Parts: sequence; C-alpha cells; structure tokens
Amino acid sequence: MSKEDNKEEVIVPEKPKVKLPIRESHLKTPPGYCPKCGAYVGAFYSCSECGAKMPHGTKLRILQFLTVAFLILGLIGLGIYSGINPAPKVNIGDISETWSNGIVTIEGNVTNIDYREASDGTWKTLIFTVEDQTGKIDVKAYTETVNEMIDELNTPAIGDVCTVRGSIYIRGDELYLLIDSSTYFTPIREVDLYYNSTNLYDLFVANPTSVEGKRVEVNGTISYIDSEMTFFELDEVVRIYYPEYVRLFSPDQTVTIVEGSVVNVTGIIEDYYGTLEVLPASTADIEVIEYGGEI
Repeated sequence: MSKEDNKEEVIVPEKPKVKLPIRESHLKTPPGYCPKCGAYVGAFYSCSECGAKMPHGTKLRILQFLTVAFLILGLIGLGIYSGINPAPKVNIGDISETWSNGIVTIEGNVTNIDYREASDGTWKTLIFTVEDQTGKIDVKAYTETVNEMIDELNTPAIGDVCTVRGSIYIRGDELYLLIDSSTYFTPIREVDLYYNSTNLYDLFVANPTSVEGKRVEVNGTISYIDSEMTFFELDEVVRIYYPEYVRLFSPDQTVTIVEGSVVNVTGIIEDYYGTLEVLPASTADIEVIEYGGEI
C-alpha cells in the first residue's frame, strides 16, 4: 500500500452564509424627495403632500443665514473703509479717462482762476487750475457750490496751496474735477513773510525765486491806482493785483482805495514778467491803516 493510499481524506466544512445588514445610507430617500411619502419636494422646506419637514431645510436655512451675515459684515466693512479713506489722495498726473466718476483727493497750487456769473446772479461758474509736480487739472464748481464758497469766504486765490476732493468727469477731450461742497476745498494760507514794500522789493530784485510763491503781509503807501481798479501800487515798487473776481468773491466786504492811503496787504508773491506782484485772496486781505488824499 502506498503512502498516498494511507492518507485520510480531509473534508473542509463550508462556512455558513451570513446575510449582511443593508447600510442605512442605502435606504435613504434620494435628495429632493420626501422621506415619509416619497413625493418630490425639491428645495422646499416641507412636503406639500404630507407636511413632513425636509432634512435639507435646516442646511438651507443655515446657508441663507451665513450668506446674509457675510453680506452685512461686508457692508459694515465697506462703510468703515469709506469713513477712513473716502477719497484716496492721488497724483494729478496719474488721473486718466479710466477714472471717470471716481472720487479722489488732490493737493497742489492754484495757478489760474476763471470766474463767470450772470448779471442777475442766476448762475455762476468757477474754474480754477490746480497743479502739482506730476501735472495739472481744472477744478469746476457751479452755482450752488460757488454761493456756498462765497458765503463761507472759502474761495480760491492764485498761489494757494490747497487740498481738493471731487469727482472726475470727462466730457469729450475735457477731463476735470467737480466739487459739490465748499468743505471739499481747503486752502492753506499761512503768512511766511512780513515786510514793508521797499524791503520786499529789494529782496525780490536780489533773488526773485527766494520769495515767489510765499505768502506775505506787506505794508506801504498807495502810489498809483489803475483806472479799472484791476491793480494798485505801493510806493511805486509793489503791484497789488486786485481783479474783479476777488471783489465778487467778497460781496459783503468793502474797502476804500485812494492814493496816499497807508495799507497792509496779505497775499501770494508772484513774479509777473519781472514785476513784483502780491495777490490777495479777498477784499478782507486789504486793510487800510491810514487814509490819505480825498475819499
């Protein structure tokens, strides 16, 4: 008998088949269907057939709440930012057509003024040019704003160092800044020099650039008055530029200018083709110390 014949036959019993439980997730109702009656509900919070509450209703409410909360927080943040930085300060040279309707703040010097009004005062237009080291731009104000600026004695003067906040407007090839409140124009007018007319003239002749653009209070005697009252001179050496728009900017202020009167005049020094000029901002900048001649 061979060894193979001596081997006992080994029988491996079969493992009993166990029926596994169905996972609970397999029994879940498909999204959008009522878990109670099976009706299609969609995104509604409750079933229209049996009134059962949908399990996704709570998630939708939470999502809606978070959306509204983030929106409110965003608006609050925007309001805080607007309060801190309502109109960013920019260089004039950086302003371009792509900035249309944007609100900005600029700083610079007033280099030109153009003022017009109707004879009956029904409309007024003020255009002044502000220039910094990068460029220049016209600033415009219309009747209501001009009246406000005049009432508050807050009108521009040539030579002013100023801050202006306004909206950028583009009309064809014209680009300008529009201001709609007197509070958006802030001039800085600190007196730098105090001289009598003769000493100021000597300083100007020696070095015009050392005094040009500075604000001065100059004292002297009126020696000449232009026939149109556009200017008058102090001691034949300093010209006081007193154009019509300065008088219109000061409708409630008056000053009597006659030859021989001693006056103090405060204004910006300008080199007008070799002539020393002082440009007052308003009639209030001309103070008569002593009247002379016939009034």
